[in-house]
Amino acid sequence: MTDVLHVDYAVLDGSRRALDGIAAELGRTDQHRDELATAVGNRRLADAVREFADNWDRHRGELLENLRTMSSTLAQAADAFRSTDQHAGQALGTQAATTTSAGTATPGPASGTTPSPAPGPAPATPVRPTSGPVRL
Repeated sequence: MTDVLHVDYAVLDGSRRALDGIAAELGRTDQHRDELATAVGNRRLADAVREFADNWDRHRGELLENLRTMSSTLAQAADAFRSTDQHAGQALGTQAATTTSAGTATPGPASGTTPSPAPGPAPATPVRPTSGPVRL
């Protein structure tokens, strides 16, 4: 059985953008509170709307912080997966350029560069670098 890690960058990036949008909307709730309080037309009801919104502010601050943390974590995860994918692709490209299928050495990287250490044994299934999901 082959273990496969499928990373969908579009889902990671879309989730981060959605969290950012939710945080931005929560950041504008004071504006909505005042608009709603004015729109109800009844002073007592407007006061109740403002009181509810003021109580909600405490919890909203915690929620905003959590949303921002999750958004940042998703961005870091996507960046880490992309970097790993890029480095793995480069390592596979270097290995292919320095060793033939018969195992004999061929010219490696250009002079002045340090060759990457050879990764472990070749995977059982071919791995192709892609701009899409990472498959391990």
